[in-house]
Amino acid sequence: MKYLLLVTVGFVIFCIIKAAKRASEGTRYLRNCRERCNELCSQGCCKREALISISKERHPELDDKVHQKIVDKCPDVHRLASFIYSVLDFCAPWQQGYGGKLSNDKAEALIEHTTITESGRVNTDMGAVKEQLQQE
Repeated sequence: MKYLLLVTVGFVIFCIIKAAKRASEGTRYLRNCRERCNELCSQGCCKREALISISKERHPELDDKVHQKIVDKCPDVHRLASFIYSVLDFCAPWQQGYGGKLSNDKAEALIEHTTITESGRVNTDMGAVKEQLQQE
């Protein structure tokens, strides 16, 4: 009985540490995006160009058209960083067993089926994404 309790407590602690680490990585990525955006704007880029550049730096495999759609969906640096970090990097379908790498089609499906609040909270309808990808 003590062994089961010890294993359960250990597992809970492990999950908490893992979640805290992921949250701090997201915060660090947001800070880096803000700094990069400010740097690009100070060099003469408009805000939109700076956001597209940040998106391209993180996912150079995507077409320019997809990066423009990402920035249309995420018009400020906070939302852009949230979308890239939470959706394209970690919650994407290829991460959840649908196979393959990030492609333009997958990114466009994620853009279409993701909502982002003013505060940057991201919600993706993965069922709709999977359904759209299966139809293509």
